[in-house]
Amino acid sequence: MKSRQPNTKFDEININENSIICFLHDHNIKATVKTGNKVSFNENEYSLTELTRIIFKEILNSKNFTNPFLQWIYEGEILVNRRKRIEKERLIKELQKLHSGD
Repeated sequence: MKSRQPNTKFDEININENSIICFLHDHNIKATVKTGNKVSFNENEYSLTELTRIIFKEILNSKNFTNPFLQWIYEGEILVNRRKRIEKERLIKELQKLHSGD
């Protein structure tokens, strides 16, 4: 069985508080990043998972959705791709440090 990855916090992927993320399927749907993995939408605070579930149910009339990081964009980059890119960059830096003996 595949283990679940812990929730990514926005600051771990270089997205600052008060930044705006856009919903992939409708860029007019925007949320404001808060601390941790929370966002603000229509003056209410949600986890990104909770907000994505609400949008799928109430706006897209669907109960089925996948990882919320597949559904949101920041600076033109889907969040899951951003997370993978940043994780890869950090790993490369760590390997370079080990290789250089620092």
